[in-house]
Amino acid sequence: MFACQRGYCPSPICQEYSADDFVCGASEDDYDVDCGETMPCDFTKSYDTLADLANVMDTMDMYCINYYSINVLGRMLDDAMVDYNSVVAGDYDKKFNDYVDYIKDTIPLQLRQFLLGSNSTVSRGNKYFECAFGTGPRQACPIDTNFYTGRVTVTYYLVDADCFYADLAATYGIQKEWVEFGEYDETQCRGTVVGDEQCTIYYGFPLKSSNVTVDNPKDIITKALPGIRSLNTTIALTQLEINAGTWTGVLDDVIQTISKAVFLVQQAIDSMKSVVKIADDYEDEKEKRLVETILGVVLLVLPFVGELDYFTESMVVLGRMLPLATDVGLVGTTIYSVVEDPSLAPLTILTALMGGARTPETFSTTAAARRKMTDEDIEALGPVFKNNNMNYQSVAGQCRKELSA
Repeated sequence: MFACQRGYCPSPICQEYSADDFVCGASEDDYDVDCGETMPCDFTKSYDTLADLANVMDTMDMYCINYYSINVLGRMLDDAMVDYNSVVAGDYDKKFNDYVDYIKDTIPLQLRQFLLGSNSTVSRGNKYFECAFGTGPRQACPIDTNFYTGRVTVTYYLVDADCFYADLAATYGIQKEWVEFGEYDETQCRGTVVGDEQCTIYYGFPLKSSNVTVDNPKDIITKALPGIRSLNTTIALTQLEINAGTWTGVLDDVIQTISKAVFLVQQAIDSMKSVVKIADDYEDEKEKRLVETILGVVLLVLPFVGELDYFTESMVVLGRMLPLATDVGLVGTTIYSVVEDPSLAPLTILTALMGGARTPETFSTTAAARRKMTDEDIEALGPVFKNNNMNYQSVAGQCRKELSA
């Protein structure tokens, strides 16, 4: 119960006591800070993992457990950054280029789907055009050519350009400058058409232009790196304040906050390792997994971007990325909701920490955001995040047991 009477409450257990309890002789513990005795913490000790700490915490005061937990989190962050440096030391940039190439390759397919898809909801792009069969007059699109034989032609005329480009961008993330209009034909039109065979050649059809520039997700990850590295400074300075006895906040709030930031980094780097494995296989399903994993990394590191202008800019870029990966389906999923929601932990915690704020009030706010997270939110952030959080709770839960006893 170190200095609770002076407003310094190092763990929630202090909340069970009033200022009158802190006089010499009032404590039933083996030590009494109010009689000039010292806390039974050896600040030179350290533990490598939360599991190591959990194995010995029954012999420690809660204050010491909280302090050692911060040290463990610092080690975990150091290890994660070693992993990061190892991952990017290879040909990791090529994996992002694979992502960009894959997204570019999907554009023609999405344009065809927007006009020629069998589902009328998907192929709603037709409502922005008028069509002419052969040399005939214009009429509503699409034109069913299945009743004809031989080589036939359909010409598309764009009549509502503004709505066409707006819908295309909202649905697929395809920008106006990425589209040009020209001839498209099915493969069977490229040979001789005989007998009852039929093929259709489309003119004025939207095609991928040569002016396609896809946002590279690596740019967001690069912007997030300074924020990730600044966590080391936050941890070190907080430890200095604790050692000096100048920290006046609740240590559990500090650990709740920092642990989630560290676990987020570990999950992101684990996902980056997966990118390396997936990118070695170019099968379509593997390519989709590559896109999903890369965008998952971006979502995880996005809160580390820091300054509001950078974050807003990155959100705009991410907003363009996600529709391009429509088959991946990250939009609307829990991970997207957890990261995007400012009331939930990742964004709240990292926005505060990246701004250099380390006040008790800030940690209280960010810890409250962390405690608001549901099991589903935690599950959505990934298996590494979930497992580390479970290990942390085995340590933090000990204090809760004592409080309820």
